[in-house]
Amino acid sequence: MGFFCFCFFTKKRHLFIFAIYMFTLMNIIPIHEYLGKNIDEILEVEIEEKYKLDSLDRGNYYKIKKINNSLYTKFQRSINFHTNSNSVIDRISIRINGEFPIELYKDMCAIYGNPDKILKNDKLVDSRFTDTDENGLVSTAYAYSLKECNFNKFPDFIYWKKDNYTIECTMKRSLYDIKSQTSQVVIRFKSRILSSL
Repeated sequence: MGFFCFCFFTKKRHLFIFAIYMFTLMNIIPIHEYLGKNIDEILEVEIEEKYKLDSLDRGNYYKIKKINNSLYTKFQRSINFHTNSNSVIDRISIRINGEFPIELYKDMCAIYGNPDKILKNDKLVDSRFTDTDENGLVSTAYAYSLKECNFNKFPDFIYWKKDNYTIECTMKRSLYDIKSQTSQVVIRFKSRILSSL
């Protein structure tokens, strides 16, 4: 009888924790919901800087200082919005230092479902010299064939394809790190409807 009560209590406690977890997720504004909105109309976003990377790009980049209720706040190193020529957000980039946090991956799966693709580099198919900078550092581009894997196998790419947007996660690893640790994760949300005109 005591064992049954303990099991019941444990299940009840887990249900309670799960309910709190789902309530927290429901109160988070999924970042993809900013796609298609005018940057000037978003009140819960604090903009740190507005800039351009390319003179041919008719839109703008916005470095975001703070987003209220964002799932990514405790992980992110930086968040950037890109707008088209009408000041409408068409791309969002989030940069995270280190490995892709497992808890963030699980939260994203809870919101967006399982990814359409999880891939990792397989075999090196090409490498070529690309540039030497002013300090004499040489850049080389590498191309790999890809193979499917699961999250626990250190993927290089994770991809979700939704009706109106895509989510692309790229893990950038150091070639010199034997443990194959990620030095940076880049998560990109892109509108499939808006184009940067």
